[in-house]
Amino acid sequence: MLASISGTVTSALGYLLWYEVLPNIKIVTASVLQLLVPIFAIVLSIIFLQEELTQILIISTLIILLGILITLKNKQDISQST
Repeated sequence: MLASISGTVTSALGYLLWYEVLPNIKIVTASVLQLLVPIFAIVLSIIFLQEELTQILIISTLIILLGILITLKNKQDISQST
């Protein structure tokens, strides 16, 4: 019961903060930040919950980071060409 309440409260606070910050940042920045959330969850679960670091987690993290890198590179190329 306490875990459910804790999860509900922290999720609500997270969404409240996100939607407060969202109008003040660019859409590409918001997209990249959202893609970082699973990576933070993976790292924190390994540190605090002693989750096993598997090959699938490493590959998934690398794919997400590659997508972020491509997005940021394309954003840089577009802003330099204008």
